[in-house]
Amino acid sequence: MKKLFILTAAAFTFAACSNDSDKATTIQNNDSAIRLTTGMVTRGTNQDIQSTQMANGQSAWVIFTASVTPDNETTTTGEAGKWETTNNTASAAYTADGAGTLSTTSVTKWPKGTAGTETVSIKAFAPFTALPSGDQTVAANQTTDANYLASDYLFGQAAAFGNSAIQNPVLVTFDHMLAKVIVNVTAADASVSVSGAKVVFGDPSSNNVELAYSINTTTGAVSAPASNNAGSIVMADAVAADGKCAAIVVPQTIANAQKLFTITLGTTTYTYTLPAAKTFTGGNVYTYNVSLRTDGTVIILNETINQWTSDTTEGVIAG
Repeated sequence: MKKLFILTAAAFTFAACSNDSDKATTIQNNDSAIRLTTGMVTRGTNQDIQSTQMANGQSAWVIFTASVTPDNETTTTGEAGKWETTNNTASAAYTADGAGTLSTTSVTKWPKGTAGTETVSIKAFAPFTALPSGDQTVAANQTTDANYLASDYLFGQAAAFGNSAIQNPVLVTFDHMLAKVIVNVTAADASVSVSGAKVVFGDPSSNNVELAYSINTTTGAVSAPASNNAGSIVMADAVAADGKCAAIVVPQTIANAQKLFTITLGTTTYTYTLPAAKTFTGGNVYTYNVSLRTDGTVIILNETINQWTSDTTEGVIAG
């Protein structure tokens, strides 16, 4: 899966790393507001979307869980500086500024005990302003920045670490949990321009693409939704002359003989029908280079499947 952004934590100093530089915001040790940082930005018809920094204005619901082995002292409820429970959780919505920083308007307090052994773990869900519940859906129309980004579910976590480790940055790496589909449209006849073509993933006449999914809030994993929500996804209302577009797709298998793409150019509708069932897996990028034929069919010139990995960067293509 693509390792997207990095949140870092240091002695209740929380920071995040972008590809270009590390940025840190320091906070005090006891009962301080927690601040985080991260990175990335892009556009729905661009093919490089949220691969280096979280986009400006995107939200992440961040959960901090501290576990402590209390000392043998008897404490009084409310006594300052003592742990009253063996587990404490704090959570809040954080907002990205597009330049590597996550901030919150909430005062997220984190109590720090004076005795016992403490460990802290972190989980984060984006783009959410509360812990995800119930079924989630990708947008049926992903031609805008907002709809594409709202569809790109990201999950990150850091395993429990102790006080002695907090002095050094503790990384929280985010993964793309859904799949990305890229389509590059060309014409078999060089005299035909693909500019303005409408590209749809799936078949809008039969609604053969699942748009919903469920999130396991313990592991962050994606599973089948409680109820089906089938449709199709508009990848581009009108592609540019280069014919490039992209969309976020729920992990699923589309059956043999189903239409995978529907492309409308002028008064002609081109379709590509699957010769065999096709499975789309979360964390993968599926790239299709397609050519439109005069008989209304689509030739798949080639297909590539790659993981969203941290050591590769897709090129930004103006949509």
